[in-house]
Amino acid sequence: MKLDHIAADITRQANQQPGATIRMKLERGLVLSAKRIDRRWQLAAARIDVYPSDQEALIIARAFGVPPGTDPEWQIKKQRTGLATLDWHGIVWTWLEDEPATVEQPHQPNLLAPPAIAY
Repeated sequence: MKLDHIAADITRQANQQPGATIRMKLERGLVLSAKRIDRRWQLAAARIDVYPSDQEALIIARAFGVPPGTDPEWQIKKQRTGLATLDWHGIVWTWLEDEPATVEQPHQPNLLAPPAIAY
């Protein structure tokens, strides 16, 4: 499943269940989570022992429509299990949702270069 589809699914679920944290685990141990309370969104991407790369962070922000200029916070959260303590390294974006616009505005348009076209 493409990240755009995953983002749309997580966003839809967060909209349907205000206040609930919606999580999905992706390849290579990356876990995405999103929560919406009123107009406030929180989006996180984390994995055990290794931060998401800058490239991953940009792609995730773009897929979820994080508004340009939203400063992320890099965090380490500890999770205690019966056998060990795991260190989750992640990035968290928090922003207020804009009022609905009459024209769809692109999000994160200049973060990634356009794909190269082979001729």
